[in-house]
Amino acid sequence: STSLVFQTLYLPLSLANAGSSISISGGTHVPASPSFEYLNNHWLHFFRRIGGNIEMKLDQAGFFPQGGGQIQAIIKPVSIFNPIILLDRGQLVQISGISAVANLDRRIAKRQREHVIRRLGARYFLNDIRIIQLPSRFKGTFMLLIAEFENSQACYFSLGKLGKPAEQVADEAVDGIEFFLSTQSGVDQYLADQLLLPLSLAQGDSQFSTPSITQHIVTNASIISMFLPVEISIEGEMGKPGLVVIKPSKP
Repeated sequence: STSLVFQTLYLPLSLANAGSSISISGGTHVPASPSFEYLNNHWLHFFRRIGGNIEMKLDQAGFFPQGGGQIQAIIKPVSIFNPIILLDRGQLVQISGISAVANLDRRIAKRQREHVIRRLGARYFLNDIRIIQLPSRFKGTFMLLIAEFENSQACYFSLGKLGKPAEQVADEAVDGIEFFLSTQSGVDQYLADQLLLPLSLAQGDSQFSTPSITQHIVTNASIISMFLPVEISIEGEMGKPGLVVIKPSKP
């Protein structure tokens, strides 16, 4: 997973004395890992809000199981990270997204997009759900949706595979968005555990709500607390909406 390798590198490189340029090869669109578009369109949105300065580029998509993709990132130094408070996401502004294929008929991406419109179009404002064809050595498809609010956003992603209908790919992304919309949470459950580490180094306390307390965020909080002088409290039951509070020790 290029995304997971990237997420082990970005923070120490952001705190370095000089800028960095990195290139990572492998899987850019694989199960149980943020896709490149999730990082570039969603995670990066929040990291910049915290104070980070990163530019990312996808040279070639690498789909599971073959991989063969490549991403690049330019990481500039950061002096401080800012805390965030995300308890009120505000009103829904729009739902945008990407329906993509690589080395497959464009009609598959069109079917994914049309199914999203069938399920969501009558109830929500849909805007800029793009159909794109990705450069890749292998075949692949995905659907990504972003729900944009006045104060926040949430992102859900689904990966295609051999024998999986385009409509099912779309359904999985739509189900994620509808799950998030059924709550009043500030950030999606996947971003929640990815925010813990940079916010543990922020100059102030952070708070955000999430639609589901996952084992991943509980484990991350426990591990981070072993290495950094930070207090991370997680209120809520496993699998239920919850509140995360991050209190870094003052220098």
